[in-house]
Amino acid sequence: MLSVASRNAIMHHVTSIDASRTRCPQGRRPKLSTAYILDRIFFVCRTGCQWSRLPVENSSYKTVYHYFSKWSKARVFEDAFYGMVRARPTKNTTLIADTSFVKNVHGTQVLGRNPTDRGRKATKVSLLTDKQGTPLCTVFHKANKNDCCTLRRLLSTAARKTNSVGHYKELLADKGYDSQDCRGVCSAFGLTNSIPHRRTRDIDRRRYAVEQTFGILDQFRRIRVRYEALISHFKSFHYLALIHIIGNR
Repeated sequence: MLSVASRNAIMHHVTSIDASRTRCPQGRRPKLSTAYILDRIFFVCRTGCQWSRLPVENSSYKTVYHYFSKWSKARVFEDAFYGMVRARPTKNTTLIADTSFVKNVHGTQVLGRNPTDRGRKATKVSLLTDKQGTPLCTVFHKANKNDCCTLRRLLSTAARKTNSVGHYKELLADKGYDSQDCRGVCSAFGLTNSIPHRRTRDIDRRRYAVEQTFGILDQFRRIRVRYEALISHFKSFHYLALIHIIGNR
């Protein structure tokens, strides 16, 4: 179940969207409340059940899916996530970046051949956290995009969405980010890079925090494997899981 802080953050953006709409005075009242719809969407994200198998009281799963699709198109979950990130105080000076592959089943957008899975199509997820593992930013790429080519977009998105990259002084990453371009990107953002060189022993254990966050994301079965055809829906489930993580920190 979503925490109160997480639910309120999403409902704030949903209310702003509904306020901009012109309602017909003769229209009937909705059968489902916003809080109940959010609970059903979170149930799908957590359990990975099919939409047609979603238990909904006094209505149909199609109603819940309709709102999920509408809110995904309006980027409600994305805006709520970055709103919660901006509201959190910056308590440390270390950023951690890493990527993960998500196997594809029905996706049609943002796909590439996974070099670690015999060329099967997948989506790569880049994640930026602080040293406590609290998610700060996430970006989605095709799976055949090298890690060293994803860092610039990840930090640029974090700087644009959160306005907090300048408060950090160090970036941790694994050997996949070992390139002159990544080190130049860190310098451009005023960050000291702690990226180990290839063919050297990596003794920095502080990156466990981002691996732990990826492990928590794997508990949400709807995003462990990509079943969403649209990237907007896949992103929304990811942002919802990240909102849940922040709300419990």
